[in-house]
Amino acid sequence: MLPAPFGHLIGHSPFLRGLGPPPILVLLILSLAASAVYELIRFRRVHPVSLWIGLTFFILDDLCATVIGPSAAWRRFAGRLVS
Repeated sequence: MLPAPFGHLIGHSPFLRGLGPPPILVLLILSLAASAVYELIRFRRVHPVSLWIGLTFFILDDLCATVIGPSAAWRRFAGRLVS
């Protein structure tokens, strides 16, 4: 979802350059948890949807990056889309 833009920003930051994936992961978690934190501060409770959506996006992003992305089937599919 957002690792590429965060990676680009961190790669061009003189303070964070060379730190690798950990800052990207922290920014991704913070962006996914923002709505839950807002609800906790504003309403003193967190709606279950805020928790489940953030968790689901985090898991699906990792699943796509580690399982689906490198697979041969995905490469064939993506190749058909490009050509």
